[in-house]
Amino acid sequence: MSFVLSVLAALLVARAARRGVPVVLGPHVDRSGEPASTSAPSATPPAASSSARPARGAPTGRVSEGPPSMFHLDPRRTNRSPFRAPRAPVVRRRTRLRGPIAAAPAVAGELTLAASLGGDIVALGADGRVAWRHDARARVYGSPLVQGGLVIFGVDGGEVLALSTARGHVKWRARVEGDADTGAATLGGDALVLSAGRASYAWTKAGKQRWRHTSKKKRYAAPAVADDGLVVLGGQDDHLVAVDANGRESWSVDLGADVDCAPAIGDDGVIFAATDGGEVFALEPATGRLRWRARVPGRVRGGLSVARDGAVLVATLGPAPTVLALDPRTGEVWLRHEVRGTGSPEQGVVGAPLESADGALVFGTQSDEVIALDREGRRLWTFDAGADVDLAVVLVADGALLVGTEAGELIELVDAPSPSSP
Repeated sequence: MSFVLSVLAALLVARAARRGVPVVLGPHVDRSGEPASTSAPSATPPAASSSARPARGAPTGRVSEGPPSMFHLDPRRTNRSPFRAPRAPVVRRRTRLRGPIAAAPAVAGELTLAASLGGDIVALGADGRVAWRHDARARVYGSPLVQGGLVIFGVDGGEVLALSTARGHVKWRARVEGDADTGAATLGGDALVLSAGRASYAWTKAGKQRWRHTSKKKRYAAPAVADDGLVVLGGQDDHLVAVDANGRESWSVDLGADVDCAPAIGDDGVIFAATDGGEVFALEPATGRLRWRARVPGRVRGGLSVARDGAVLVATLGPAPTVLALDPRTGEVWLRHEVRGTGSPEQGVVGAPLESADGALVFGTQSDEVIALDREGRRLWTFDAGADVDLAVVLVADGALLVGTEAGELIELVDAPSPSSP
């Protein structure tokens, strides 16, 4: 009898998932042998309030030191900055690139590296002057990776380029299947991984291909890499796939909708993913087994972040764009902040917030704004960027916030001088 009930329950869960109905899953045991939380929030999470939300932990998560060198700052894509964000931002400098900017900039020493959809790769010195410029002759959507004296990025038209950070000379190039629109991540000490078209690739720093893994449809999501070398890949075949450091597939899970959002990995190895179906998932790293799933109020693209206290930071598209922080253990809402939108389900906030050293959450919107929230979701400031901000913002060592816009401007925001300053 218990077997029959189990089969019926499994069929009901599958049927509900296909219809987009929230599902409450039965308990399972995680790798430590302790029961893991499996409650799923309601289809529309309630607004967070200080009396209702669970207590958040201390912000003790690991942070990669040094300047931003890749999309979301580290291979796990946590997007935690070691630098403090401006508290009263003013414009220090604006630099015009050829074409809209859809890739987060990176930093190599004193050089800021930015790319545009016009094929412009520009290295700016500390004084804002152009140190070198490279014409990629194709659109650049993926954020550059700085590794071992190289800046590595993919371009539309099926190519990956590695340039010298010092002078912009081409050190190697590799042909790939389809447009290379994702940001690369480091894989161990001597390799990198990037998705292009229907495939994901690993190369050495010298440009030698180590492996290639393919899917049925295009992969728009940037790969995430765990501390043990597990590579997590999302694709438009609705699947989240994990491969080991040698490219061998460990598991594959159907999430029911396009996975165009870059996954992120918590300090304990738990994998977080989100879809165009408006859901966020927490998965076991060893098996891909579901811990929880949570409905959010819109499609999720760009990438997730993981705050220092473990909160899963999520940003959605419209019609009511929203930034949320979810409890990493249960998916319950810790923070919910709605932003101005156009009413379109295709417009809103593309990427999850960056977390600064003082806990501020900073992000751009497709309503021309850059917004900073405190840890509780209260708005600290809003800056009018004059055009859509379609990418992750980044912080550099002197506290400057770098913002790229659809108008092709790279804007540097710094703290306004205090009244007592000369």
